[in-house]
Amino acid sequence: MQSKKRFTETNIWDDPVFMNLTPHQKLCWFFINDRCDNIGVWTPNPKLIAFNLDIEGKPKQFLDDFLQAINQIEERIHVMNIGEWLITDFVKFQYCQKKPLHPNNPAHKSYLQLIKEQNLLSWFCENFPETLPESYLNKEKKTPIRPLNEPFETHKDKDKEKDIDTDTDKAQELEPFKQFAP
Repeated sequence: MQSKKRFTETNIWDDPVFMNLTPHQKLCWFFINDRCDNIGVWTPNPKLIAFNLDIEGKPKQFLDDFLQAINQIEERIHVMNIGEWLITDFVKFQYCQKKPLHPNNPAHKSYLQLIKEQNLLSWFCENFPETLPESYLNKEKKTPIRPLNEPFETHKDKDKEKDIDTDTDKAQELEPFKQFAP
């Protein structure tokens, strides 16, 4: 298994929700953060939790109680359709506190690929758009189709209009430099 290093929030000890967790639930939070994939997705495994956290009794019930406690004020863990758990602010906290993920950065490229593979692109666009590059946000937005100006106008006619406008703009930009032309 490849070694992973993660940032931890040192102020979590002052968080009212975290203060109300039991010691086993606090340990569970750190366990999930350490064991999730690179975008914060973790597959609940009651047996693994019971073994690693020394949970006696019903580990499934422990996980249900933990989920309810950690999401008490806000959704910190999102339960995905397939039953996996997503730590909601994981990507933002780990990789892009100041700038969004960049598609040319090799590490970020793999995170963006994981987001797509897990079908979480629309979820991130809706909940954490600041983590995604502008090009990814634009893919999710549906652009309205501009109606034709005249009843017999074709799409080719619209393209010609754009070309004419572009040529006129270029000519205007070059006007001051005509005096230097041979």
